[in-house]
Amino acid sequence: MSRKFLIFLFLVSILIVVFLAPLASPLPDGLETVAKRLGIDRHEKEPLFRGIFPDYEAEYFSSPYLKVIVPGIVGVSATFALTSGIYLLFTRKKGNGTRFSG
Repeated sequence: MSRKFLIFLFLVSILIVVFLAPLASPLPDGLETVAKRLGIDRHEKEPLFRGIFPDYEAEYFSSPYLKVIVPGIVGVSATFALTSGIYLLFTRKKGNGTRFSG
């Protein structure tokens, strides 16, 4: 894959987050709904580590739009960086010009 194509994919991903993340349903997801229906949720405990965006929301912003967009952008960026790094690691050229095949 070319560098331009990877940048294009990254920008499209960011645009999807910016325009579609605010439209996400505020209702609980399927797993939470089933846990509540079965009564399993009453055994729920507070997590040891809350993470930087609990419930996929940036609590420190007052704007409801930014509360949703910022975690999405951070998530897309982190995923892109990790997967691109792995891709580059496994497709780098050796000193003799041939591709590294793992």
